[in-house]
Amino acid sequence: MAVNRVSVGSDGTQANGSSSNPIISPDGTKVVFESDATNLTPNDTNGQRDIFLKDLVNNQISRLSVSANGDQANGLSSNASFSPDGTKVTFTSIANNLVPGDTNGAFDSFVKDIATGSITRVSLSSSGVQSSGGDSGTPVLSPDGTMAIFQSNARFLPQDNNTANDIYLKNLTTNATTLVSSSSDGVPNNGTQTYRPSFAENGSKVAFLSNASNLVPNDTNNNIDLFIKDLQSNNITRVSTASDGSQIAGATNQYAISPDGSKVAFTSGATNLVPNDTNGRGDVFLKELSSGVVTRISTNSDGSQLNNTSTNPVFSADGKYLAFETIASNVLPNNSAPGGGVVTKNLSTGETTFVSRSVDGSTGESGINPSLSADGSKIAFQSFSTNLTTGDTNGVSDVFVADQVVCFATGTRIRMSDGEVAVEDLREGDVVVTAEGTRRPITWIGHRHVNIARHPNPEAVWPVRVLANAFGNGLPQCDLYLSPDHAVCVRVLDEVLIPIKHLINDATVARVKTEAVTYWHVELDAHDILLAEGMPVESFLDTGVRHFFANADGFTSLHPDFHPLTLSDFCRPLVQDGPIVDAVRMRLLARAEHLGWSLTSEDDLHVLADGVRLDPQRVSNTARFILPATAKDVRLVSRSFVPERVRVGAGDGRRLGIPVRGISVLDACGVTRVLPIDHPLFVDGFSFVQWHEAEAWRWTDGDAALPAVLWEGATGEVVLSIETAPEHGQMKAWLAPTSTIEVDLTQDTSLPRVA
Repeated sequence: MAVNRVSVGSDGTQANGSSSNPIISPDGTKVVFESDATNLTPNDTNGQRDIFLKDLVNNQISRLSVSANGDQANGLSSNASFSPDGTKVTFTSIANNLVPGDTNGAFDSFVKDIATGSITRVSLSSSGVQSSGGDSGTPVLSPDGTMAIFQSNARFLPQDNNTANDIYLKNLTTNATTLVSSSSDGVPNNGTQTYRPSFAENGSKVAFLSNASNLVPNDTNNNIDLFIKDLQSNNITRVSTASDGSQIAGATNQYAISPDGSKVAFTSGATNLVPNDTNGRGDVFLKELSSGVVTRISTNSDGSQLNNTSTNPVFSADGKYLAFETIASNVLPNNSAPGGGVVTKNLSTGETTFVSRSVDGSTGESGINPSLSADGSKIAFQSFSTNLTTGDTNGVSDVFVADQVVCFATGTRIRMSDGEVAVEDLREGDVVVTAEGTRRPITWIGHRHVNIARHPNPEAVWPVRVLANAFGNGLPQCDLYLSPDHAVCVRVLDEVLIPIKHLINDATVARVKTEAVTYWHVELDAHDILLAEGMPVESFLDTGVRHFFANADGFTSLHPDFHPLTLSDFCRPLVQDGPIVDAVRMRLLARAEHLGWSLTSEDDLHVLADGVRLDPQRVSNTARFILPATAKDVRLVSRSFVPERVRVGAGDGRRLGIPVRGISVLDACGVTRVLPIDHPLFVDGFSFVQWHEAEAWRWTDGDAALPAVLWEGATGEVVLSIETAPEHGQMKAWLAPTSTIEVDLTQDTSLPRVA
């Protein structure tokens, strides 16, 4: 399972302050977190904890705790969360300059639109009056984005006379603010702690924690309980009860509602929820709301109880997986996780997988605050460990994302004892020939179909094509297609495994856009090196990812006592960054040039106006286009490149098109319309704003959307002018060979030498 640190700058610079509380977007493409660091984005000089957004596709990072015009917050910001569609982020801040008229000197709840940069304060009364005499926080948006809930100890309504925390619902359409944390007949709660609201069942219900005793009858346990309020009927139910409905003898601290609203996971130290709960520690429990049945989730794969506290459960969006954190030492065999960490639970099979592992397969010192992507394939978490990735020397808490499923694409030929056989035609029991010539039986073949056209992040699952001879003569013998995390075996002083995604150069090793793909993997009786199209690549090693394959259940039923292996079971060291990877990448670039690839600075700049290509007239650094004023979708298109993929050590993983300093439109009336290049409307296809002295400029990514407000209301034709800034950087994109390069297979020109 690959682990990557995301609390780093766009160029990979590690944070100079602690980062925490990550939330991964539903589609798994972004992570939002809070950080004290001042070097993650340019011009961070406020000395405050801020909210940051990391794009996992292009590695760009941006600061969200800023006003609509980009002014940085003058106070602390925290508790960020995504809207269910991933387009907005909610957070809490005490800053008074994020929106106009914020003069209450208190923490407030805000909603930030990622695309437009607009920001809204939701902790207001129905008439728009700001809170006084109390703080508001932990805002959450409803699934349809029309409502927000937040907690506050301020008084927004006359009937709220308890001077303690309450849960409020804000209708973002009508601006109405209503009290949620009340009994079915509207009596405010009498507790001292009411907090952590969330929506359930598509926004029709709200869940929260409270130690109030007057929300439901017969609440006499004097503990914090979990309640669910029906927003239509106002009925309120206590759900942190035993299977027979009796109240529990311990507090409920954290919880999560399943996406379909049928289940709730919660943390409790109670010992009367399930039989044989004798560990004397807090556990994570799962309750079926229809039947009331309660089961303990914080167990090992074999059902044995953990020997220390587990907490902070979170569901994947499809409801199939539950992640939680634990400080138990026996979550792995032989007590090999003494500090505990983040684990995931497959709710269908009961399989428990330890996530917070180091690069060598050992466990990290800690892992907390997990957050799962929609399909459960990625998990974000916070850790103080320094050995989860290489080069972690900042000595502070960081944010990480773990993900991995590694496979061959359909059609890949594997070397067998009787010749080359397509992977989809292999069967368990067939005998492969390894790179060292050893014969090994196939013990399992996994497969999974990916509908990439419907995937939330298509590029993340595109197959990686390794061109014939990319690594050397006959390596591979013909084009080879692998999943991004599949490791190839290379020799740099010694043999190592490197996931192919870390060797992408957009020339001989590149992602391939496709609508759908079926991935396969081959498991042997021990992890080893197969020959796929003559290329040495790894066999399958189950580090807890078998359940991602369509036929995983069959294996589980045949081998019920099987436990996932760890990264220490790799047949070769797994290397994901550092000088070894850099050495291989440099040799691959040299090999690409040997095969006829070349770099060009010709940008092929043009405009697509409602799908029609328009070429420019270029004068010096300005490109002018004649554009119909009726155009609705106008995109600035060019060749693009990733600096780190054409020059090792460039330190920039962004996809870049052209550097732009100005965009304007001249209409038929002779009026010039200008938007400054740092305007928030330049979002889709534009990188962050960069400054040189007093001049602003920014890169496109090769396919940037231009805001129609530039020519809105114009008639006839307009002249679109794009002023480039070549002094700030020039394109270096790969061009494929114009003719086939003949490779002499009798000469060893392998770069690098492959095991």
